[in-house]
Amino acid sequence: MTANRRDRNNLTAKVLQITKELVLFGYYPTAPLLREVLGPLLDLLDGATDQAHENQLPDDVDRWQTGARFEKSADNKSMFQAKLNGADVVDIVLNFVFNQSLFRFLAQFKEVCVCHGCFCHSLE
Repeated sequence: MTANRRDRNNLTAKVLQITKELVLFGYYPTAPLLREVLGPLLDLLDGATDQAHENQLPDDVDRWQTGARFEKSADNKSMFQAKLNGADVVDIVLNFVFNQSLFRFLAQFKEVCVCHGCFCHSLE
């Protein structure tokens, strides 16, 4: 992301807000579709390619990434908002994956208890 591209960062923030709603409403119901969303999103959140402005010299990029990117400014705020919205999407996807895994585990556990008998009956 480029900090001085506030218009692009604001657009990215809005798109990620919509993506969050789409994930919540089940528009990405399968793991491959969620991976398609997460790949570019994790690259965006990584921050390794972030810079203050386009065509910045490598030394200036290093200096900006280690200090100036954390200062309060309108440019940094728009970039931060986009990244925050991206983190919200990742949070929702990870919760979805965790819930699916827990559901599968409980279903398998119940099947083992019903088919083979287990200590579950002794707890009643």
